[in-house]
Amino acid sequence: MLLEACGATARVAYSGRSGLEALEAFSPDLILVDLAMPEMDGYETARLMRSVAERGVKIVAVTAWPPAIIADRVKAAGFDDLVAKPFSVEDLRRLIED
Repeated sequence: MLLEACGATARVAYSGRSGLEALEAFSPDLILVDLAMPEMDGYETARLMRSVAERGVKIVAVTAWPPAIIADRVKAAGFDDLVAKPFSVEDLRRLIED
């Protein structure tokens, strides 16, 4: 709802696998990936998404972990950015507009 309130068209997937399946039918500019997901974690999901997503798509890690603790691992998984929970509407706008 927040993404749509910021003017974005959004799709929701509740696992890494369903997120990968959604990429077959939807070509997003921005993907938000929670690091703590069922089935496969966000790190593996991002690596797989990076291999199949269109060039230029921005993949952002969403986490409750302190960014300083996981920043290297997030970057190694292929994420472009990291946003910590809870995040604000302004954080979403920044991600959409960048």
